[in-house]
Amino acid sequence: MMSGYPGKPSALAFDETGTLLATGGGEAVTVWSFRGSGPEGTRPGVLDLHDQPVTTLVFAPGVMRLASGDREGAVVVWSLQRDGEGDPIGAAVVAGAVAELYWRPDGRALAALDAGGGVTVWRIG
Repeated sequence: MMSGYPGKPSALAFDETGTLLATGGGEAVTVWSFRGSGPEGTRPGVLDLHDQPVTTLVFAPGVMRLASGDREGAVVVWSLQRDGEGDPIGAAVVAGAVAELYWRPDGRALAALDAGGGVTVWRIG
């Protein structure tokens, strides 16, 4: 059981190893580490840049990156550490709420689907 959220979590994603769990629903992304005996008794990483509630989360394949999208169309790519802490490495805005985010299988592009059905793709270096 995880508590302490300002609202109900409405988005979550595990990384491909199952070590990190990202959760969202408020303006911040919370990242829990399952390393060792975690997450019980550990502090999560808190990624704070969104101004609106997070609607979707997705980890990149093969690297410690996470993409998050929010209700106003902001998309942020985060570089993560093993403990769940991280920093933003890029941000952009799409038209309307971010409905889904998808990484290209090699992690070199990110696609966003907005609530109006628009698709935006960025190359990621």
